[in-house]
Amino acid sequence: MDERRWQQIQEIFEQAVELPREAQPAAVAAQCAGDAPLEAEVMLMLEEDACANPLLDSGLHETARAVLDFGSLPSLVEREIGPYKLLRLLGEGGMGVVYLAERTDIGGQVAIKLLRDAWFSPMRRERFRMEQLTLAQLNHPAIARIYDSNTLEDGTPWFVMEYAEGLPLTEHWATNPGAVRDCLRLIRRVAEAVQYAHSHAIIHRDLKPSNILVTAAGEVKLLDFGIAKQLNAEEPQKNRTITGLRMMTLAYAAPEQLAGNPAGVYTDVYSLGVMLFELVTGRLPKRNLVNEAESDALEIERPSAVVRRDKPATRAQLTKAEWADLDALTLKALEPDPERRNRTVDALIRDLDALLEGRPLEAQPPSLAYTTARFIRRNRRALLGLAAALVLIAATIAFYTVRLERARNAALREAARTRSIQQFTESLFEGGDKSAGPSTELKAVELLDRGRQQAASLSGDPEMQADMQETLGGIYQKLGKLDLAEPLLVSSLAERQKLFGNSDPQVAASLVALGLLRKDQGKLEEAEKLVRQGIAILQQLPSLSQPDLAKAMVALGSVLEVRAKYDQAAEVLESALKLQPQGKDATSDTSENLTELANVYFYQGKYDQSEQLNNQAMAIDRRLSGDRNPAVAQELNNLGAIAMNRGNYPASEAY
Repeated sequence: MDERRWQQIQEIFEQAVELPREAQPAAVAAQCAGDAPLEAEVMLMLEEDACANPLLDSGLHETARAVLDFGSLPSLVEREIGPYKLLRLLGEGGMGVVYLAERTDIGGQVAIKLLRDAWFSPMRRERFRMEQLTLAQLNHPAIARIYDSNTLEDGTPWFVMEYAEGLPLTEHWATNPGAVRDCLRLIRRVAEAVQYAHSHAIIHRDLKPSNILVTAAGEVKLLDFGIAKQLNAEEPQKNRTITGLRMMTLAYAAPEQLAGNPAGVYTDVYSLGVMLFELVTGRLPKRNLVNEAESDALEIERPSAVVRRDKPATRAQLTKAEWADLDALTLKALEPDPERRNRTVDALIRDLDALLEGRPLEAQPPSLAYTTARFIRRNRRALLGLAAALVLIAATIAFYTVRLERARNAALREAARTRSIQQFTESLFEGGDKSAGPSTELKAVELLDRGRQQAASLSGDPEMQADMQETLGGIYQKLGKLDLAEPLLVSSLAERQKLFGNSDPQVAASLVALGLLRKDQGKLEEAEKLVRQGIAILQQLPSLSQPDLAKAMVALGSVLEVRAKYDQAAEVLESALKLQPQGKDATSDTSENLTELANVYFYQGKYDQSEQLNNQAMAIDRRLSGDRNPAVAQELNNLGAIAMNRGNYPASEAY
């Protein structure tokens, strides 16, 4: 029987054996499509598989056992073997039985494997001994270790292994399904254990899900080295045939095993490829005949095609390019010809890592386009970051270029403004006659009047004109010339609103200044409204100026004080004081804030607080301007009023 025919029989058998017995004939007939000899072969295999002891697939020792019919083995549960007590049966196979046991002296659970019917076959005893020797060479966290070995009184050999509590590979994946990348990482952990065995010149030759347990923590344990083989060790042809026909598992066996050819590390690679295909797609790989004239020309369906057809939701977990890499990786491991397959498990691990990390695979034909695409995908974040950095650098250069240009233009405007102020000041003192110079009897009021007239001529620089008008209006207000201050402050506000809109800090300053003028004019309701408008603008600015806001809040507090709204005034002034510089950094604005709050406390009858604040304000003013200045005089007067209200007239008179 050639390999192509055997593959057909195997594939149909593997699909039908999972069905109920009554459904098998119809399924086989449909698969064989009228090929009566093929159908007969498969049905014969199914009938033998259904038997308790399939003779056609048995060795001489098993045939003898079936004929002699000794019945089932007696249970060894509760029996003690050396320092071990058998607790329960874990599994029973063709060569041995495995029990869970507990060490009676120091505790701890282990697995004990006993060779069943050891007296039937010296070859089986030899293989059992070889499994012990093989496990003794291996010390890896993913391989069940051997601890002890001996024989029973009747000569039955046994050995003690590490007990791994978990599920077979496919059952674990079905119970705990994950993403495709998780599947790749799981197979990689299995491959690491196999590669470790290979590094000790040991081929497993029977890799399958039932020989790989996965713990609840996701760790793998590789079991059953019963038909493992030392590399470069000669095996008798008879043993090779028995291994090829009986001891391997057909669904996971490599083509060279099916053909009875020598096995190598590439044999375990094929089994790993089958398990990878099965976990990703949910089914075993099925080979499709490409050319009937060439019996070895077989093509395995790509995993991506199976997923697209059977598991469409899984398709989105990888990109199109990643699926192409997974196809190449899997099909490379499943190459029928060992020469075209991954020559080592390490090569398979390198490709698994490359796929997970986005690097080029060895399984893919090398090309500049492929390598470049993987480089870009692997370094996508870094390249995006680099591109963003370049864009940021370009934007920064553009930003600072524009900013420097604006700064230059602002400097030019400021220089022109400085010249204008200089000319404005000179004209005030010269009075229009440069040759005569300023009069020795020139008074401040005359300067103000000239300034008011000169400000009217600054229409070519409206921003400077608004500043001059606000300054001159404030001076007229302090001199009590409210009728002259009003048009200047009103004009300054209107000009600034025209220049900057209604959300500019200079507009806020004009509103506050005009509000204070309305307070002096006795228009208290309008005064409060204007100052509150100015505060609202300042509070909405993205970059809040605390000194400007504090100054506006002090203005509001003074208006509320005049309106006898003492509680509101105290609250506003206390909030403003928190924004003012304190201690050695205190300014005249801090002093003004303290004085206004002291006045409110005075009108509330809180003489102690008022006295304390007046003293603080006076200390600041004396430090800034000395003893002889109007602010100190006002604070002394306030202290005198407090002393008078307390009935301390001598102190009041002294203040």
